[in-house]
Amino acid sequence: MSMIRTPRFASRATAQAVLLCLASAPAWAQQPPVDAQLQKVEVTGSAIKRQESETALPVQVLTRQDIVKQGLTTAAEIVARLSASTNNLTDGGSVAYGGFRDQMGMNGANLRGIGVSSTLVLLNGRRMANFASPGDAAGVDLNNIPAAAIQRVEILLDGASALYGSDAIGGVINFITRKDYQGIELNASAGNSSEGGGGKRTASIAGGFGDLTRDGFNVFAVLDLQKTSPLNASQRKFIDELEIPKNLPDLLSSASFPGNWS
Repeated sequence: MSMIRTPRFASRATAQAVLLCLASAPAWAQQPPVDAQLQKVEVTGSAIKRQESETALPVQVLTRQDIVKQGLTTAAEIVARLSASTNNLTDGGSVAYGGFRDQMGMNGANLRGIGVSSTLVLLNGRRMANFASPGDAAGVDLNNIPAAAIQRVEILLDGASALYGSDAIGGVINFITRKDYQGIELNASAGNSSEGGGGKRTASIAGGFGDLTRDGFNVFAVLDLQKTSPLNASQRKFIDELEIPKNLPDLLSSASFPGNWS
């Protein structure tokens, strides 16, 4: 009976050769496809840009199609349609009484009913200056944002004071403008109340040219005009039933303090 014995150094050399081949082989499985492209989504309410599905805070997005479908012509009308928005500062504040009427004509957002000064309004992720006369509710005037320039609106429905400060306790509204619009767009609307007074007319023209991909630039401009007609107390029948001279004499003066007498 005969035995064939393999030298130990031969088996070791074979194993080392196999390991060397494995180490020098390219790791094709770890390299992503060349043509693979991941779409990046910026989400309002986070200092870190991440995928929309990864965010822990609730974000509501209104697209351009949603705005056009609902017939919204101003940024204030867009905010007024939000279910999380309540007690906004609207055009009705212009029909003021008493005081110095320092916030006439201002439209302010109020998420979750906490207050206009606790709702942060951003334009393309950047802060905007507050209304010139702060009064009792400091905030951004939505009339400064033409609806024709808006591509989408991102609403952070949860508080974000840790990221933005105390003015974002109620939430954050981020208006994103168009970045690659080409052509001309005209919009006009008119409305009035059934008993007269308080009517509103709006008109806007938007135009843009240049392709970011082909030309490397895009120029976009918007001209927005708004006019609200006055509403007089004499235009409402229920005013006579209030007996204002008897019950509310302070409403008879344009500056109630201290210009009233009886």
